[in-house]
Amino acid sequence: MYYVEMLRAWRVMRIFLIILGVCFILALVGRLSGHGRMDVASSYVVPRDARHVTFSVAPDGRRVTTFDGSHGEHVVIRTDADTGVQSVTVTERASAHSRQANAHLANVSIKQTKRGRLITTILHFHPFPIEYAFICAAFFVAIFGSILGLSLSQENDGHLELAWTKPISRQGYAAATILVDVLAMLALLVIEVALIVVVLAMFGLAKLIVADSGTLASIAFSVTYVVSFYAVVMAITASLRRSSAIALAILWPVALILPSLTLVKWLNIGAIVRVIDTINPFAYLDALVSASSHTLLPAGIGYSIAAMTVIAVVGLGASLAEWRRLEA
Repeated sequence: MYYVEMLRAWRVMRIFLIILGVCFILALVGRLSGHGRMDVASSYVVPRDARHVTFSVAPDGRRVTTFDGSHGEHVVIRTDADTGVQSVTVTERASAHSRQANAHLANVSIKQTKRGRLITTILHFHPFPIEYAFICAAFFVAIFGSILGLSLSQENDGHLELAWTKPISRQGYAAATILVDVLAMLALLVIEVALIVVVLAMFGLAKLIVADSGTLASIAFSVTYVVSFYAVVMAITASLRRSSAIALAILWPVALILPSLTLVKWLNIGAIVRVIDTINPFAYLDALVSASSHTLLPAGIGYSIAAMTVIAVVGLGASLAEWRRLEA
């Protein structure tokens, strides 16, 4: 009875695996074409045409490499002896279009400072917590899970008579469907995290990947986030038929927009939305990066995990109840 749902989940998963495969190929092409040649996880390869190369150790234990490049730039590389994390400072002649700037991308921060005719660029490579990979993967898997969340509504669209002839109770049938879907979501989550790690290793960033005391909490957050959004979709669509796809198309933008509306003070709109957002899994994403809350609950990853667990249990329970009451 769960074979049909396995086929349905696999058909959807293939599309997402193709998307991940294309992203991996693009990253591989970028690596082979020469981008990302600097192996920041181990040591910087000094160019062969470098001049005045020196090696030393700073008072804080970091290895320091300095050299002058072929274009007149002066480069200083500081490498942490334990983690391999590097900071690269490049001082060169400023062009007419040079501007001061600050940027932060993934685990790399870039700061440019212009002083007279010179401009200094500092690139600092930060450790990459493995939970970042889980959080990024969770958002992608939530899209996959929301599609699987239409499983019961698809069975309700002209297949109930066949579904209920199988040697299993209505609730057992729905529970088996949910179990297959959840396992498929967890499998895709693991695959995507593994792919992110492979890409980081491909660019020489494997040694920057770290885990700390908050890693398990972040993994729990990712899993409950994915399952809770799946449960919300299934609770909304379990008793629907063809209109379930329309409901899902409306749900996504609404779920994404609602957290920003909590800041609206006009007519107490923010307070009203905060109540609604308490059952919106997307509203808990800020718990990872902000001390503010878009729900009735205090900010914090622990509150978020607990809330999304309740959402998942209630949502799946409501789905089972709806399914049991359906009439063919």
